[in-house]
Amino acid sequence: MKMAFLMLAGTALCCASAQAQEGGSFQPNSFDNLANVFDHADLDGNSELSRKEYNMLRAHTIDGEFVGDYASDGDPRMIPTVERGYATLDRNNDGTVSLTEFMNVANDARHDANPSPSANATVEQWDWDPDYMTLTYYLAANKIDTDRIEGQQVVNLKGDEVGAIDRIIRDEDNGRYYAMIDIADDGYLYPVLRGERDEAGVPLDNLLLSASDHALLLNGHGEDYLRETDARVLDAWEPVDAIYVY
Repeated sequence: MKMAFLMLAGTALCCASAQAQEGGSFQPNSFDNLANVFDHADLDGNSELSRKEYNMLRAHTIDGEFVGDYASDGDPRMIPTVERGYATLDRNNDGTVSLTEFMNVANDARHDANPSPSANATVEQWDWDPDYMTLTYYLAANKIDTDRIEGQQVVNLKGDEVGAIDRIIRDEDNGRYYAMIDIADDGYLYPVLRGERDEAGVPLDNLLLSASDHALLLNGHGEDYLRETDARVLDAWEPVDAIYVY
């Protein structure tokens, strides 16, 4: 039953996204299509990845092995790894990463069955092999209207239904984006919310899209956030139609 639900949610999201942008959207299951990843990671469309764009890509895409520990506000322990990764990609040391550089390094790291010593070094320094992306990054990289996401079901990492996204908003106090979720009455209920309220705001970085089923999922931190008795019911907010974070 859970698998059927995940497949249904994923199908709806995938179809909506495919209609939203010509040339195919940046889906989690397209991580292996490196040219597509580069194209969507190039947020300003200048055919190069800046350090900021690469940092965005790395900060908002998560290896499934670490999804339970993912920190949406950024893990300082990742900074040296990301810096080494960018330096490895920038083979000509000109301060930007071209599509050719991105493809060459990535292919060395992922697909060389008999890696040379230099390829081994590449694997050690460029360890990006994600299974999830944040909803923030999905909306930024695809530049689609947020109403494409509204109505999508949210499940936790066990596949239990949490509720549906009602709208995407921006907190006027801190500028942060939230998904306002209608708490499901007949799904996975959070006991602390029962009788308290029927919706709560969750930061978009706590909502992940999975490579395997495309469904919207809450990571562990998002679930903790939703359980808090003071989870966001914002006073000063504005609805948003699209997210441009670059």
